[in-house]
Amino acid sequence: MSLRSPFLRRVQRTLLGRCVYPISPGVQPSHTGFIGSAESKGNRKSTNIDCCSGSGPSSARCGSSHLAGRAVRWNLNFATTFLIVLLTLMPVASQAQTPSALIGDLKVEGFVDSNVVGQAQAYQVTAGTSGTVSSITFYVDASNASTQIFLGIYKNYWGHPTGLLTQGSTTQLRAGAWNTITVPPVSVTAGTRYWMAILGVKGGRPAFRDGTSGVCHSEGSAQTSLTALPATWTTGPIWGQCPLSAYGSPVSSGTAVGTLSASPASLGFGNVTVGTSGSQTVSLTNTGNAGLTLSSASIAGNGFSLSGLTLPLSLASGQSASFSVCFAPTVTGSVTGSLSMVSNANNSPATVSLSGTGTTGSLSASPASMSFGNIAVGASSTQRLTLTDTGTASVTISQASVTGAGFSLSGLTLPLTLAAGQTTSFSVAFAPKATGTVAGSISVASSSPNSPTAVSLSGNGQGLTLAVSPTSTSFGNVIVGSSNTLPVSLKNTSLGSITVSQAAATGAGFTISGLTLPLTLAAGQNASFSVTFAPQVTGSVAGNVSIASNAMNSPTNEPLSATGVNSHSVSLAWTASSSNNVVGYNLYAASVAGGPYTKLNSPPVSATSYTDKTVVAGEACYYVATAVDSNNVESGYSGEVRAVVPVP
Repeated sequence: MSLRSPFLRRVQRTLLGRCVYPISPGVQPSHTGFIGSAESKGNRKSTNIDCCSGSGPSSARCGSSHLAGRAVRWNLNFATTFLIVLLTLMPVASQAQTPSALIGDLKVEGFVDSNVVGQAQAYQVTAGTSGTVSSITFYVDASNASTQIFLGIYKNYWGHPTGLLTQGSTTQLRAGAWNTITVPPVSVTAGTRYWMAILGVKGGRPAFRDGTSGVCHSEGSAQTSLTALPATWTTGPIWGQCPLSAYGSPVSSGTAVGTLSASPASLGFGNVTVGTSGSQTVSLTNTGNAGLTLSSASIAGNGFSLSGLTLPLSLASGQSASFSVCFAPTVTGSVTGSLSMVSNANNSPATVSLSGTGTTGSLSASPASMSFGNIAVGASSTQRLTLTDTGTASVTISQASVTGAGFSLSGLTLPLTLAAGQTTSFSVAFAPKATGTVAGSISVASSSPNSPTAVSLSGNGQGLTLAVSPTSTSFGNVIVGSSNTLPVSLKNTSLGSITVSQAAATGAGFTISGLTLPLTLAAGQNASFSVTFAPQVTGSVAGNVSIASNAMNSPTNEPLSATGVNSHSVSLAWTASSSNNVVGYNLYAASVAGGPYTKLNSPPVSATSYTDKTVVAGEACYYVATAVDSNNVESGYSGEVRAVVPVP
């Protein structure tokens, strides 16, 4: 039938376009159509086909592009019956007829879908029959540009794909037709939800068919550089397309095919220290019902290699073989790769995804510098230094050395291996032998790339100092034949201990008491003793207390001074008070008439006489008295009397 009418040609161009609308789960599209199939749904009077326009959902994905309302909307006002006849005249792919399908969609859905190379798309699907899936059949659109496509089945967990159950791939792709790959057998249970995923890894973008049923959705993988379906699914974008034109079936007993299955389908080496290696085993099994021959195997990815595989390798049905894959990183960081095995199996090439991380240890010191401050010569101070492996691999410490007069370390037994994140600590001491500032360092040699790890050291040697207070002692006038005692204090003003070994007083009449030797004073500690002046003659006397110790200012001196004076006294007498309840009297003296007065006695004198022995020859004294009752209430001053002390 010739489509000469411009109107009909527009219809044909519309129906042959590749348009897919990303629909949020549970949202119905503004229309439903199967492009390139023999089915259409719509209003019998008017069918709206919105190809890449803004009249459907808010954005549209046409083939492989995401557009937003920039194409033409076609309004076709003709009967649905005519549309069916028109579509029947177009070249379409035949519907799959696989009565043995256990899971999936057996029909060619109406929308052409496509993803970027390396991004997978998973579709919700419910098993219709219980059984073992050994092959997956999927429809490849005529516009397909991919040269290798993976299909697989995932478990369902709370409405999302999770662990991979099986997968397979093929490079023998037939466009515009159903394609079948053999996969490692996996059991499915009727009525159980699974996810069927598709991934193009080589060539251009894969083109496949799906629909917009509105009762399920599909999810894109978060990864966009996959080389095989991931063992654990990570969800990226969520789309409304579903179901996928693909189904899983058991292999027919009458078909003789070899299928190469690799276990595991992916190898994760985890963390491997740079300069070392890790090895894992891959097992190959012919899960088909005919023999196969593995002709070549290639590996991609920095640091990955294989061993123990002799090619060509022939495997009968059910036979297995194993070999090793090694990961020996040369640099730090994550590495991905793949193992590709070419054979005459129906799923050639079989692939295994590879991943690993090159790690290395890194030794750090805390603190990075140590300051001991002022330390007394002969004393010592200790601090703790912590070493931590802050890298992702173990570190072996082989040597530690220290420089700088007075610095030393202890508590570190070598060699010592620290796992990643592990710490160890040891002591660093400073014991200055002389005064002055000292600089030093600690150097720690290890297998860390930053070896040697260095820690700077500093300290100041300080001498011992003994201080005396007061700096000098004056006794003033002391009557011959009497004595006067005053206190003297010693203090260790340095940071180390001081030992006082000897103390002596010089000068006529001076003596010391209350000091037991030897005496050790800790840093900041005080000690007191007494100095007594007992003159035997009149006149001024100079003396000194000399204190010997291990302080650098030894001997420490305390100058003394005093004057011996003649002995004079003033005898005072008074008439008893006539007031009731008087228990005693207080006497007061002044050097000038009218005061101020200084109290001479304590407690009150009970008698009516008192002798003042504090007078000095040649001086005048003025006296008053008061009466004190039993309540300690004191009367006013008595009349003042004057006494003049003679000069000897």
